[in-house]
Amino acid sequence: MAEQTGASYEWYYRKTEADPYLLTGTTTRTKTVNNAETGYYQVGVSRLGCTIYNNFTVTKEMLTVQISPFELFCSSISSSVFLQANYTGGTWKILGNYSQTLINQSASTISVTSLSNGAYTMAYAYTSPAQCIYSDQETLTIDRLEPISVDSTKTALCEGRYFLTIQQKSPPTSIDYSWFYKSATNESIAELSNTAKVLDINKAGYYWAKAAYGSCTVESEIRHYAYGKTNADSVFVPNVFTPNGDGRNELFQVSTASDASVQLNVINRNGKEIFSGDGHKGWDGGDFASGVYYWTVS
Repeated sequence: MAEQTGASYEWYYRKTEADPYLLTGTTTRTKTVNNAETGYYQVGVSRLGCTIYNNFTVTKEMLTVQISPFELFCSSISSSVFLQANYTGGTWKILGNYSQTLINQSASTISVTSLSNGAYTMAYAYTSPAQCIYSDQETLTIDRLEPISVDSTKTALCEGRYFLTIQQKSPPTSIDYSWFYKSATNESIAELSNTAKVLDINKAGYYWAKAAYGSCTVESEIRHYAYGKTNADSVFVPNVFTPNGDGRNELFQVSTASDASVQLNVINRNGKEIFSGDGHKGWDGGDFASGVYYWTVS
């Protein structure tokens, strides 16, 4: 408001149009309001016995930014990040050591391929038509992990010690490893106490490894390792089972002296294979009729 020589000022405020104007106590030519004082303002300017009133509306412009499709990158595959703001025409930057302007105006995509692992603050600055400057920011975290595998010289283990080794290309220095085990006859999974890249095993079963870095994890393929020798007379296959719901002999299962993996195939009298699966878990008979069936175990 232009200054009027010899004029006096009275400021009024109301929160909504339904409220009455109330004196604010400000009697200067200018008045400063904060974001919490949005609403309707009126100033009365008096000079030489005359008073004129001017009305003002103060609103708050809300700026929000968003990183999509997600704010955490774990994959080593080349990816792009989409930066979004509810007002266009601003400028994106990476704060810190990456202060260069990434995107101007309406463009909103950057590639993260060249960014190393770490946390990046993506900041957006916007100047409104009223020359108000707004800014907001989000954090993009990159914890890339290469796939891992478990290296072994053979899958059939002889008596004695045997070692499994985690293989991974360019692992981070602060990576954490863990090992898991499950027997062929039990669905429960045990996390082993070993956290090194090499595991010394002394029993048969399913083994796999997991690598963790930051908020990202990768797991190896689950593989079965047989420990010791399996003799022909250490395998038992029943000649009858009764899947009638009484809780007895419900499954046609293969029993072995060791924890070796067993493949069971069931064939009907016409020579058609009707089941193929884990012999330890067995076959429940499905919807097939009572009768004579043939089987193979390997």
